[in-house]
Parts: sequence; structure tokens; C-alpha cells
Amino acid sequence: HGYTASHQVLLDDAGLQDAFGLTAQEFSTALERNDLIVDAVGRVGTSEVTRLGATEADMGTIAALMDAAARGERVADEVHGLRERLRLTFAFA
Repeated sequence: HGYTASHQVLLDDAGLQDAFGLTAQEFSTALERNDLIVDAVGRVGTSEVTRLGATEADMGTIAALMDAAARGERVADEVHGLRERLRLTFAFA
């Protein structure tokens, strides 16, 4: 049916420190400033974007946006552009 087997990615605290010099909370805050939402303990959920029809290529774009936001870049406009393109694909009644 095209769904993922799991809808969460757990971010490694040590990896965040090594890559960005950020705690999970600081990483979450950096992303949220750009309208990329993750929870405070560093879990990134993919179910919502999958439900909205995101493809594997879109996931690569989302990962690149997350990387740029964590490095302090302003990517909110790109995030909004991606969101405008996505449309509800999977829904259960």
C-alpha cells in the first residue's frame, strides 16, 4: 500500500552533538523555528508527511532541510513550498 513499516526516527544525542553541537532540545528548537516539527526528545515522525503523499525523494529533501535548519540556515520558505505541494493521500475513516 506504500506505507512505511515504521514512522519514527530516533535521533542520537551524541550524533547531534558531533554533527551540530546541539542537544536534542536545541535541535528541535532549531527545526521548529523553520516550521519543521519534531518532539522534544528528538523523535522525528514520518507518518504525517507520508499520509500527505511525500515520496522517498521528498524525504531526502526533508532531511536536507533539517540539516540546513540545524546548521542555522533559514529554510522556512522552502518548508512552506514543500508543504504546499503535498496533498492528503492516505486517510482512514
